[in-house]
Amino acid sequence: MPATEPLVGKKTISIIPADEINLSDLLFNVSKSWKQNPQITIPWITQVQFEEQATQFRSQITQRKQTGDTRSPATKEFASLDAIINRSIKYVKGYIKDAYDEENASAYYPQFGLVKTGNVYKMPYDRNNRSEALHTMLTGLAAHHFDQMKYGTAFWTPIKERYNVLLSQVVDTDSSVSGIVKDKKQMHKQVKKVLNALINIIKAYNPDDYKSVLRTWGFQKEKY
Repeated sequence: MPATEPLVGKKTISIIPADEINLSDLLFNVSKSWKQNPQITIPWITQVQFEEQATQFRSQITQRKQTGDTRSPATKEFASLDAIINRSIKYVKGYIKDAYDEENASAYYPQFGLVKTGNVYKMPYDRNNRSEALHTMLTGLAAHHFDQMKYGTAFWTPIKERYNVLLSQVVDTDSSVSGIVKDKKQMHKQVKKVLNALINIIKAYNPDDYKSVLRTWGFQKEKY
């Protein structure tokens, strides 16, 4: 299985840390040089197997980017929903003040999912807590007979439903990214073990000019 081309200069993965891109390109170059020097062998891995590791490492980087990219639209939609929620709370507060007088209104706010932040009652910032607060909002609207108002049940229900969908999507995405990162860390250990073994072998084969040979292979340092 041929290793893919180096990633340097490709904008499609520019959000990936530079050290990961550099390592991936190093694996590609080293694999290519090893193929041109079949006299170099490692007892526990072949050049072909290392090439497969290089390709797998590249694939993990690409997969992580693609998985992480799916979070961006959800993040933007969250921001849009949060803006709607934040500017609409004042209308519900207005219903409460009209029904129970302004001096008593704050005693009822928690029944609508509002919590005191500083001197102001708002919905929680944490998304899981905000999701719960939206549920409490709907319960409060019905319990206090505000459900038929303009900013009643018909207004808040689709917001709550969409918020929960986005929350589920983000949790799934974060879980996927976490799994990819875990796999990649294990791959880091494997490929660096091979790189260090190859460096030692190259030094043994070329005791006088091993530094220039290492650079030819693509190595920028003598230990990984």
